[in-house]
Amino acid sequence: MDWPTPSTLLPDGYHSELDALSNGIRYSNPAVDEELERIEKIGDAKQKAAALIDLEQVVMKDAPVVPFLYPHVSQVRGENIGGAFIHPIYGSISAAWLYRADS
Repeated sequence: MDWPTPSTLLPDGYHSELDALSNGIRYSNPAVDEELERIEKIGDAKQKAAALIDLEQVVMKDAPVVPFLYPHVSQVRGENIGGAFIHPIYGSISAAWLYRADS
């Protein structure tokens, strides 16, 4: 187990208002959205963890997934860089598209 609670997975990956980079499977369930928003306001860490674990059961019945890959983060910095854009389908920047733009 990577995490003791789904606190780093559910809120950051399954709310329907998240973009495609965060909600890669395009999961959408209004009841889950509402519960995530309620859980976000819980101050007690143990209560929050218990609520997230319960909610995880709902999500896994809707869309059973096994996260086996870790997404990478591409950062591009500097002047005169061309071709750096987030691909609308793949959701990432590919080094193959980058080039040095002449000033």
